[in-house]
Amino acid sequence: MEIIYRKAGIEESYKMAELYNEFLYDLRDLSKDIYFDFEEISVDDRVKLLEDRFNADKGLIVVAEVDGEIVGFISMTIMNCFMVVSSVKNIGYIEAGYVKPQYRRLGITRKLESQVVEFLKEKNIRYLELFTLLNNEPANESWSKLGYSPFRLQWRKDLDG
Repeated sequence: MEIIYRKAGIEESYKMAELYNEFLYDLRDLSKDIYFDFEEISVDDRVKLLEDRFNADKGLIVVAEVDGEIVGFISMTIMNCFMVVSSVKNIGYIEAGYVKPQYRRLGITRKLESQVVEFLKEKNIRYLELFTLLNNEPANESWSKLGYSPFRLQWRKDLDG
């Protein structure tokens, strides 16, 4: 099986939107969290959001392809550091990363992430961040193996309960 890694193009917006939605539904099912209790997302609406990423110089979507089928992706953007007084002004932020279940454990995420890192280094960005859910053990394990480590906790309080 040959896996091709490449930057996604705007002409692939619909294919990417379908896979992105698969990622969101998978996250919703895994988390069982009210945050991810959302209505079905139309592919057309997702395409509009993705096209903004394709048209921005501050973003990138890389894909893994097998026999013409996109089987995984990472979508990232360059954004301001969350701490406005920091000397670090811009960071890379992985908005989403997903590999179809039948293609996991083949090193696809590692290869996709390396292309994101290369893109950010060309732009002199030092840090790459992302979030995962505490109970998403496969994602936590995967990102940990790639050298990521937690550096802050995000807390929330349910004001209705």
